[in-house]
Amino acid sequence: MVVKTIVLLSAYILPFAALLIFQPPFAIAIIIWIIMGLAKSGIGMSIMHDANHGAYSSKAKVNRWLGFTINLVGGVAFT
Repeated sequence: MVVKTIVLLSAYILPFAALLIFQPPFAIAIIIWIIMGLAKSGIGMSIMHDANHGAYSSKAKVNRWLGFTINLVGGVAFT
């Protein structure tokens, strides 16, 4: 589960940083946006969903903080 979290968060954050830093041509940017979109759905449907249902970790604090990953991709987590 930890590896999945690292992969999905990296697949969203690193391409986003690449878009900001390198400003690639439009065709490459579309590919990057697709990668970010897939990572975004993975974060929402996997990391955040499992954490909010308490299935990610046996520690409530870990679940709470990982539930907030929805904020990273544009959603809103109410406490």
